[in-house]
Amino acid sequence: MNILFLSAMHVVFVSEHNRIARELKKYFRKEFNSDEIIFQEARRLVSAEIQNIVYGEFLPTILGADVMKQFNLLAKEESNYDPETNPNIINSFTAAAFRFGHSMINSMFMLISGKNKDNTASFWRLREIFDGNNVEGQRLPLEEMMEGLVSQMPQTTDAFFSTEITNHLFQKNERQENFGQDLLAINIQRGRDHGLPSYNEYRKFCNLEPLLDWRNKPRELTEEFWNSLKDVYGSVDDIDIFVGGIAENNVRGGALGPTFACIIGEQFRRIKFGDRFFYTHVEDSFYSQGLGDVTKENVLNRTLGDILCENTELDILQKWVTLQPDPLYNPQEPCDSRPIMNLQAVAKELQSELQIKFRKSSKEVPRSGRINTNMDSGILHVICQRTGDC
Repeated sequence: MNILFLSAMHVVFVSEHNRIARELKKYFRKEFNSDEIIFQEARRLVSAEIQNIVYGEFLPTILGADVMKQFNLLAKEESNYDPETNPNIINSFTAAAFRFGHSMINSMFMLISGKNKDNTASFWRLREIFDGNNVEGQRLPLEEMMEGLVSQMPQTTDAFFSTEITNHLFQKNERQENFGQDLLAINIQRGRDHGLPSYNEYRKFCNLEPLLDWRNKPRELTEEFWNSLKDVYGSVDDIDIFVGGIAENNVRGGALGPTFACIIGEQFRRIKFGDRFFYTHVEDSFYSQGLGDVTKENVLNRTLGDILCENTELDILQKWVTLQPDPLYNPQEPCDSRPIMNLQAVAKELQSELQIKFRKSSKEVPRSGRINTNMDSGILHVICQRTGDC
């Protein structure tokens, strides 16, 4: 993801936070109408929306239904905190597996101008916009970028990478350079710097058949790639985790191979069940508490498309923006037909919770970020219908 397009997503969620804050300010009583309370409660709601998107739209598309079920990631209206689960970030997740998206980066990023009748599209070459020169001193073309992002097909996750990130990463255009860094080389070196075990060790961890020697190709890798590995590595135990993991054939219904799907699934299982304030968690003796019923119902119904519609000037988007538009399975929906949050009812419930909190002892465990989702059944159904991977 180019820095400009990543910044565009940041702008959208900052706008969503400010939009919610303005609404809460209108509905909160005087004793709760302080900047700090409004900021924290708006932050709490946006955090919940983000995890709702992550667990309800993003993870199902990359992990598929089988892996989602294996790690108990399917979203439900109620869940339970597990005090035995460590929510820390796994080294192999951050240094290798979650960088799978680098293989999906396009060389050209599409911008669509919906203001024109023919939805005129233009493209930015990645190497030309790393330093932001295309929009320097101008307004970020947010709508064109968002519509391009939700319409353009990504590359598949495999052993092939765009030369824009292997030969031209962060090249200095103001110096008229025509070369840059190599993201793939950086990823491999990062794994070694972090002391990650080999690809074979992670296969064993994920209950895949271990690699024995070069005579026995694993079914998860193609013959062509396996032969390439022979030319580079002296032993099957030397294969770097990023190199082996990124090249695996995708799991059923997902966008990743089984090793990376295993690491990512385990990480998000820990994030969900190891967080006392995960938004679908019910109250328990460990001071776990998610969102109230009214607030949770409103958040569960939110999609990334809803947030894009409410914080940009887009007029129409497909229902599930992490999937390509499809007239049968994923139709375009006018933005003005999408459901909106009942922030008046949410504010009423939040005020009740705040009143109770203020009455309790100062020993009460403070709130932290809540998050999550209830949309798996919807998006997984679409994936199933389109691909047959049910």
